Amino acid sequence: MANADVVAGPSFHGLSVWLCPAVSCVGPLEAQVRQFAADLRGSAAFSPHMTVVGGFSAPIGDAVAMVQRWAAGRPAMDATVANVAAGSSFFMSVFATFDETGEAPWMALNADAQKELGLAYAYVPHVSLAYGAFAESDREAAAATALAALRGHRVTFDRLELWDTSGEAHEWKQLAAAPLAAAETAPTAVASSTVQAAAAAAAAASTA
Repeated sequence: MANADVVAGPSFHGLSVWLCPAVSCVGPLEAQVRQFAADLRGSAAFSPHMTVVGGFSAPIGDAVAMVQRWAAGRPAMDATVANVAAGSSFFMSVFATFDETGEAPWMALNADAQKELGLAYAYVPHVSLAYGAFAESDREAAAATALAALRGHRVTFDRLELWDTSGEAHEWKQLAAAPLAAAETAPTAVASSTVQAAAAAAAAASTA
């Protein structure tokens, strides 16, 4: 598995599971991503998210079922932006962190994911706001700007999304989504046509 926290370049690979903010509260995060994509040369536009686990390999159908299991019965997660920092890796150039008084529920989610996938690494929960290899002064200035705008912002993470994160950010594709329990009574993955086509192809191959 590739750890996005230490990837040096713009290209990633494999599947990733994201914890995603609700539509009602994602706006300020999206605004910062768009601003940095415009102001920081080379930064990408992307959907704000907290990566649960990234860069793993699995059959798409199995990955969809796994995301469904992780979401089933798990409540939506509330968080407050506590800080915005400048990082040194490509996918953590500028990122927000959250108040973690008590046991943060995304830590348990990541632990479940690592256990099922047979992984063991130090998890750093965050929501990236800019991707890129920028001068330290630019990253620090961007982090200060975002902190002024986002400190204390309340975020509700209400769903898991499965993404194909192979290639650069503009090439990534959402494959499925599974709402958390507070968002929908019965969480179910919403598979894209890509997932459906892959499942059909696998079924055809098994009968060939």
